[in-house]
Amino acid sequence: MECGPLPVKDLCGIILDYSRHFEGECSLVLNGHTDAVCALAALPDGTLASGSWDKTVRVWRDGVCLRTLKGHSDSVTSLAVLPDGKLASGSHDKTVRIWDAGSGACLLTLAGHTSVVNALAVLPDGKLVSGSFDQTVRVWEDGVCLLTLVGHTGWVMALAALPDGMLASGATDTTVRIWENGACRHTLQGHTRSVASLAVLPDGKLVSGSFDRTVRIWENGACRHTLQGHTRSVTCLAILPDGMLASGSDDLTVRVWDAASGVCLLALSHISHVKSLTVLQEGRLAVGLSDVVTVLQDGSLAMGPSDEAIHVYE
Repeated sequence: MECGPLPVKDLCGIILDYSRHFEGECSLVLNGHTDAVCALAALPDGTLASGSWDKTVRVWRDGVCLRTLKGHSDSVTSLAVLPDGKLASGSHDKTVRIWDAGSGACLLTLAGHTSVVNALAVLPDGKLVSGSFDQTVRVWEDGVCLLTLVGHTGWVMALAALPDGMLASGATDTTVRIWENGACRHTLQGHTRSVASLAVLPDGKLVSGSFDRTVRIWENGACRHTLQGHTRSVTCLAILPDGMLASGSDDLTVRVWDAASGVCLLALSHISHVKSLTVLQEGRLAVGLSDVVTVLQDGSLAMGPSDEAIHVYE
């Protein structure tokens, strides 16, 4: 489905008040990270966790960085919140760390992947799942790897826990796989490039975002909608409180979609690539940004303006 003409707002940053239809008045700017913000998670106590290429995780409340979690030796690329409120982080250093976000203490380091950990998810029963560039998915409980899921022929880029207890994984092999009890039950095909993001709608439908610039909505193994409008890779997805779908892209925009009809309602422009999305407890949408790289006509690369800050919009 193609987008028609859309209202576009020039927004500088990272938290938008969806409940007020993205009025776009910046009330806070959160500074601290020194590189791209590529992972976000809303914690149960109302704080926001952000992971960055600067190798740190930061915990924020009301515009203030409460603490910086240090321990990873490379970029932090994924975050997930466990049922007990603890925070999990995945890194290019091939490990997953479990944190007490309140104190900043690292409680566990999960080792086993042989390459970058790029995706995390939490199953309905509380088990943690990690996806890696080593082409595997691992299921963890109490620091122990219970299962290693093998089947993808490319890097695992995205994970999502399904309401029925099954797990979805997306990879650079262009497929989405659905897993149950360690076995691949379905392989969803349709994307033509890497699947970089996954999310689950309130009605249980699976959503996938891809480097092929599209968002697909799946039901019972079939693609029900293909959402078109982004002009570069779709890197992240989030489900808003009213059931609308948000997608972030390297085309410097966030788009808001009516998932039922496939209609794009709004496009929000930024000065940097959009790398991560999450919805805060009060319903606002947080957007993590990275640098802009522009390919010039002579084939050289130019670095554009960057934004590693967190901006709060009312």
